[in-house]
Amino acid sequence: MKRLLVCMLVLVLGGCRNPAQSQEQGSTALADSAGPVNQKVSQARRNAITRAVDKAAPAVVSVNVIEARRGRGRGMRNPFFERFFGRGERRRKVQNVGSGFIISEDGYIVTNDHVAGDAEKVTVSLSSGEIIDARLVGTDAASDIALLKANYDEPLPHVEFARDARPIPGEWVVALGNPFGLFKAAQPSVTVGVVSAVGRDLQPQKGRIYRNMIQTDASINRGNSGGPLVNAMGKVIGVNAAIYSQSGGSVGIGFAVPADKARRIIRELRETGNVDRSYYTGLYMHDVSRRIGASSVTT
Repeated sequence: MKRLLVCMLVLVLGGCRNPAQSQEQGSTALADSAGPVNQKVSQARRNAITRAVDKAAPAVVSVNVIEARRGRGRGMRNPFFERFFGRGERRRKVQNVGSGFIISEDGYIVTNDHVAGDAEKVTVSLSSGEIIDARLVGTDAASDIALLKANYDEPLPHVEFARDARPIPGEWVVALGNPFGLFKAAQPSVTVGVVSAVGRDLQPQKGRIYRNMIQTDASINRGNSGGPLVNAMGKVIGVNAAIYSQSGGSVGIGFAVPADKARRIIRELRETGNVDRSYYTGLYMHDVSRRIGASSVTT
């Protein structure tokens, strides 16, 4: 009988657990199970687009340009002298802001001719926030491509051109840049869209010939010019150059210079500072003698 009472007492005491201790153990179990869940959710948020941004964004820069533009002189006017000599012109300093991207660790930067083609002074803002000087290596107005070189001794993050992956209509693309020059020293803005079409030809604008362009609905605004258009692998398939808009803002019709064309232009700019568009016709000229002239006459 005593043994039975002892066994019953042990069972009763074992069942009377401390509620606080039970709650603490339950919370620990929930916390342990929440860790893997949060990790899975975090991993699920990362996809091909975010990985492409992680790969390309460090190489994107804001291009800040000081250029001189000609304008009518201001100040005291004298109609008598203007009658004979005109009003004259003066050069005024104008600030221009665009985007670009680094293509080599030694600091070569691609942007648009209409951003930096007339630059007198250039600085670039890195995604890290550092502002460094750069110089204009060469520019090509026809293709709207310009090449800069950063004055920097340390290796810089850079992005690669897509060499074998031609753009496919419907594939996801990412446009990176500095729209409207809002961010002087910050991470680039990111917009996502698709390749809407390839091989688009636009009307020439101020000597620039936009042919065989990539069309995208990724939002491109003023200040995005010169930034990269990258595919889901984080490689550059085009250089953002123009938009179709009646308001000046993005309406989902943007255009980029294809990577294969941009690479050819950049190679020449890097070697010579300009693009040679002369061609050999196979003909040569020399003076025509009387004998040659007579022999060439037909009846």
